[in-house]
Amino acid sequence: MITYIVGPNTFVAHGALQEIIQNTQGPERYDAEQLQPTQLPELLQGQTLFASERVVIIKQLSNNQAVWRALEPWIARVPDETHLVLLEQSPDKRTKTHKQLMEHAVVIAAEDINEAQAVDWVRQEAQRMGLEIALDEARFLVERIGANQWQLQFSVQSLALTGSSSKAAIEEATVALPQANAFATLDAALTGKADALHALLRQVIAQEDPYRFFGLLSQQIF
Repeated sequence: MITYIVGPNTFVAHGALQEIIQNTQGPERYDAEQLQPTQLPELLQGQTLFASERVVIIKQLSNNQAVWRALEPWIARVPDETHLVLLEQSPDKRTKTHKQLMEHAVVIAAEDINEAQAVDWVRQEAQRMGLEIALDEARFLVERIGANQWQLQFSVQSLALTGSSSKAAIEEATVALPQANAFATLDAALTGKADALHALLRQVIAQEDPYRFFGLLSQQIF
């Protein structure tokens, strides 16, 4: 059996891997760079006296082109007693190995989510942690720190500990992306919020590269 976890979203990939190994004793992890093609027969067909199923985990095997190519004829022959788990962030989709894996393996897509999906996910994650977060608050959080699920989960956990999901609590618990700071600065300037503008500029001076920030401001204006 082969599970092929493919995509750049390491949060989704990590969650999928944890589900696979949670009831497994002693999963085997191999360094892709150290493997040789001659090791594949033993790696894929070897038995163990201590478990009825082996779970073999390899990350970024496609970086080792010799083994990646050598794996292709084995894909349809991996026995049920061996559960091969391959994690790949951006494999070459033109290779025979990738195409065979997409056809024969259990494929788990670990794709990045967009901002709209992130807003829905934040609300679900918050609810799971016992925190009610309004739609506009969830959207504010995503606009402020981006759609990276690792960062979002950490932020929601921090908010859940405080018991508040207000925009003030979000600002207290998170560090805004440069894009969010540029938008907030321009908005404060155009709406005449002098106190807020001065506070944002003090934050920008302390944290941001001036040339990059000016470029972000220009983007916001256009």
